[in-house]
Amino acid sequence: MKMPQEIEVWYILPAVRLEIAKGLKKKGLSQQEISKKMYVTPAAISNYFKSKRASGMKFNKKVIKRIKEAVENIIGEKCFIKEVQDILKIVKNTEYLCKVHKKYANMPVNCGACKK
Repeated sequence: MKMPQEIEVWYILPAVRLEIAKGLKKKGLSQQEISKKMYVTPAAISNYFKSKRASGMKFNKKVIKRIKEAVENIIGEKCFIKEVQDILKIVKNTEYLCKVHKKYANMPVNCGACKK
């Protein structure tokens, strides 16, 4: 069994990074510029664009909207880390993390971790 935090680190966080990287690329930033804004290596950005990381995750409309806002904020020099943290809070509050957790982990029937 995997803990929700493991699911977040292995699946959700890379998918959020991928979506932000794609958004920054659409805004005309180079992979080098994207890597600096996201505090990762250019190789990591390259792997995102080659679908070697985080492919196949589908976020709901609320998360996608917040990711688009984050892209604008990051271009405007707001803190990448804070933007990602805000997105991850939405992922948890919309129970998307629970959905992904059930997909990738052997969950107990009455887990209750996602209950509000």
